[in-house]
Amino acid sequence: MRLDFYTTTIQANVVKERDHLESAYDRYPDATRFWCFIDLVSSSNYRICRGPKEGYIRSETFFSLIRNVITPCDDIHYINEIGDAVLLSSASFRPMFECLVLIDQVARQMASLFGDERYPFAIRGAIGFGTAKRLVRLNEAFVGTSIDLLSRIMSVRSDAINLYLHEDAYRSSREIVGEYSDFISLSEPKMLSQDVSKGILVDVCYREINVDSEELLRFQEFFIPWRDAAMKR
Repeated sequence: MRLDFYTTTIQANVVKERDHLESAYDRYPDATRFWCFIDLVSSSNYRICRGPKEGYIRSETFFSLIRNVITPCDDIHYINEIGDAVLLSSASFRPMFECLVLIDQVARQMASLFGDERYPFAIRGAIGFGTAKRLVRLNEAFVGTSIDLLSRIMSVRSDAINLYLHEDAYRSSREIVGEYSDFISLSEPKMLSQDVSKGILVDVCYREINVDSEELLRFQEFFIPWRDAAMKR
């Protein structure tokens, strides 16, 4: 068959599907949630330097770490994996924030104990807040500006800070954030440059999260009761 037959047929199918989506959009549910990206740092270079098998084991161990931390919390949804990163969602800020801090602490501990030989972990994580549209997929999937903005924050590179909070997430949870002031501090709002934000047409503001690991170890009030209860089951 000629190429123009294929292109015409495919175009007709796409146009037909788009016409259905015009009305379907209003039927698909919105979700206003906290969103969290967690990325395994330098995974591509690690595979290049150490080979595909070591890279595979490191990545799969990272995903195992995420699942082990979030499993006790029914409120956190493991949305999907994007390369060597995961997208999580939660209706509440507290469990999402505590899970992110715990994941970071476990990653640091594993890197300290085992070095580059077995689990050379370093993560980058960011929490955002906003509304996204549920997509029709076999598994949960979402698309929306709140997730787009969060993905831009994940492009921030810093040798000192690896955890970030989108300003909308901060404004929605500042009282809760204050409860953790014994072991975390937040920077003043920062704005992504156009280069880092990849030219997105809105300002992207975020705060850096600095965790004092020594104070965290002495902080007995949290993590919240659901984790202790779940681990005893």
